[in-house]
Amino acid sequence: MKKLLIAPVLLFAQSVLAQPFDNCPSHAFLTQGTMPQTFAVDLISGDYRVAADYMGTSKPVNALGFNPVDQYLYGWSKEHNAPVRVHADFSIEVLPVENITHNNFYVGDVHPYNNEYYVYRRGQKYGLYKIDLNPDSADYMTMQQIVDGETLSMKAADMAINPSDGFAYALSRHGELYQFDLATGGHTELGNSGISGRFGAAYFDPDGNFYVSRNNDGNIYRISVGTGSYTAEFFAAGPSSNTNDG
Repeated sequence: MKKLLIAPVLLFAQSVLAQPFDNCPSHAFLTQGTMPQTFAVDLISGDYRVAADYMGTSKPVNALGFNPVDQYLYGWSKEHNAPVRVHADFSIEVLPVENITHNNFYVGDVHPYNNEYYVYRRGQKYGLYKIDLNPDSADYMTMQQIVDGETLSMKAADMAINPSDGFAYALSRHGELYQFDLATGGHTELGNSGISGRFGAAYFDPDGNFYVSRNNDGNIYRISVGTGSYTAEFFAAGPSSNTNDG
């Protein structure tokens, strides 16, 4: 669900002028590259186009997710080691998050209903975290650990939250499909998808189909998780990159 280094003053000015998306975008977004570009991917036809050549940063923006509550994209900026809000013009706004770990996260998504942003990184020093995006919440813009990255240990490069069941899903580089509970961090290995590689971009469509984009060749695969069959099928040829997120 990735150009020149810009001073924080300019980033602030952009955030004041920039706007949210008019509605939930009909395309999936794929950010790519160390100087990130954004592609719009049609999950019906598989066609893609460049949506933005510039995001106002010289380093990747990962762990992307769209928030239908406020109509913004959210992601994690490697340049700032902090979460950012992405506006409709694809400029970024660094968020004033409390209790932040200042680690770089590249796995993440926004819950489609709960107004919460989740990021994950494997390892004892990291884990699964939640950031509340609701301005009326007592925990607004506070980073909270749900589970450590040893208890929830997945070799995955991205995750996506299924709007049909509220669980998060991730695909390991060896093809294992994981389902995990965002409230507890409990997880289940559902089965092997039959594909392998680094899948740096993952997203769901409204029907609960899970899509992953493989970095080295750009191939996009679809897994119909609701059917109980976890075998991936080739869906489309997309843009390839060593650094991407969806």
